[in-house]
Amino acid sequence: RETIEAISDWAWEMGLVFQLADDVLDLVADEAWLGKPAGSDIGEGTFTLPLLYAADGPDGAEIRGLLAGDAPYPQESIDRVIELSRQWVEART
Repeated sequence: RETIEAISDWAWEMGLVFQLADDVLDLVADEAWLGKPAGSDIGEGTFTLPLLYAADGPDGAEIRGLLAGDAPYPQESIDRVIELSRQWVEART
C-alpha cells in the first residue's frame, strides 16, 4: 500500500510539473521546438496559469481586452498576449 501511495504521489507531482512546463513553453518556445504553433493554448481559448497571472498584472486590461471575444483568436492578438505575458515574466526574474 505504501508503494502504491508513493508512486501515485510521484505521478501526480510529475503531471503538475509537466503541465506547468507545457504552459510556459506555449509562451516562450517557437513552433519548430514545440511541434505546434506557439500560443496555441491561447488561440484555442485555454487560459493557463502563467497567462492568468499576466492578465492580473499591469498590462492585464490589454490582455483581457485582446481575449474578450470568443476563441479562436486572431494571430495578432495571440502574438500581443504572448509579448505582454513574457514582459510580465521578465519583470519578475
